[in-house]
Amino acid sequence: TRTLLGRKDSGEFKWSPLYLPVEIPVEGLLENYDVAYINDVHSFDKNDDGEIDEMIIEYIKIKSGVLKANYPYVIRPKNDDSINMELVLTNVELRPSEEKTIQCSSVFETFTIGGTYHKMTGEELEGKLSIKTDGDWKNNDANNSLNPFRLYMTITREGSPVVVDSAKLSIRIAVRGEDDVTEIDNVLLNGSSEDVIFDLHGRRVLTPVKGGVYIINGKKVYFKK
Repeated sequence: TRTLLGRKDSGEFKWSPLYLPVEIPVEGLLENYDVAYINDVHSFDKNDDGEIDEMIIEYIKIKSGVLKANYPYVIRPKNDDSINMELVLTNVELRPSEEKTIQCSSVFETFTIGGTYHKMTGEELEGKLSIKTDGDWKNNDANNSLNPFRLYMTITREGSPVVVDSAKLSIRIAVRGEDDVTEIDNVLLNGSSEDVIFDLHGRRVLTPVKGGVYIINGKKVYFKK
């Protein structure tokens, strides 16, 4: 199978969806690609106005084992030669092309992520998000379509005490262990109004705890002392 993986015009490699009806040994991909699975979803009110304005979908890189068939992953090329992904697999067991879904849940939201083996029309995509060329999840409209082997996501909310404006919402991918996590000392937390601290569930934190991971001024940081 062969597919074009996306990246920004600046040349920065971005994450693309990976959804195939075959199992793939991870070791055969790692020389040219990073592969990751969805671990959790976090919501944030960055400007403290009572409205959720950012969601971070947390991924964890896969270092070994086998990628399951009919399962939503993301993949990122490591070099220019790998943008055109061509998989040559031998002794492959082709699985039924089942369009399965997985779910991540918070207290008030359920995130359902699945993939498609047919081209989805704008009508089929209504109310769903997909990964665009900048590597993040975006809303679709009637003019969009989704190519085969791509991912889609729906968000269901029930009883949330805060406002969520999907049209304004930023939903970005963050990979645990990459440079979106920065080690900081508590000397940086000088009590200024600019140091707005949240835990990974989007709750405001006044006193961070040693060893915790927090969102400070919009960045994920590790508080080490």
